[in-house]
Amino acid sequence: MQSQYQQEPYLEQKTPEQLAEEEILLKAVKRRALRKRISDLIIKGILLLILLVIIATVGAGYLIYQRKPFKEGNLRISGLHDQVKVTYDNFSVPHIAANDEHDLFFAFGFAAAQDRLFEMDVARRLAQGRLSEVFGEKTLDLDRMFLTLGFARIASVTVPKLDADTRLALEAYAEGVN
Repeated sequence: MQSQYQQEPYLEQKTPEQLAEEEILLKAVKRRALRKRISDLIIKGILLLILLVIIATVGAGYLIYQRKPFKEGNLRISGLHDQVKVTYDNFSVPHIAANDEHDLFFAFGFAAAQDRLFEMDVARRLAQGRLSEVFGEKTLDLDRMFLTLGFARIASVTVPKLDADTRLALEAYAEGVN
């Protein structure tokens, strides 16, 4: 009579060498599977990175194209008294032809702002001693210096003393900027 705990006849007994060999083969198969998963992940990551670079490039190009200054065609702007012609040379320098000084300075302000609004804002903040509002602590020394020089204070005292023609020209320029 056979014991119920005795091995079934169809299961063969393996030697320790065979068991070690099977274990080595199993580890090799697992390593290959792991390498395949890792290489698949790397390939997918590279493809995703390429896709993101393409999307970013197209998006940046679109934004740059959309924000390009208006330099060709006709544009209707409220605030002008008459028609103004603005042409740009090969160096993007605006040349303005207007029928009166108000329109000339208005168009000049408009052209300057569309090309250099950020630069104008930084220069204004610098003169007022307020760069740190945008750039943080690294510009505190500049703010202190320009507050000490008092350009904003000097401007607030000087502007009311300007003659009417100069003040009108500055106001037209500011209208064009805004």
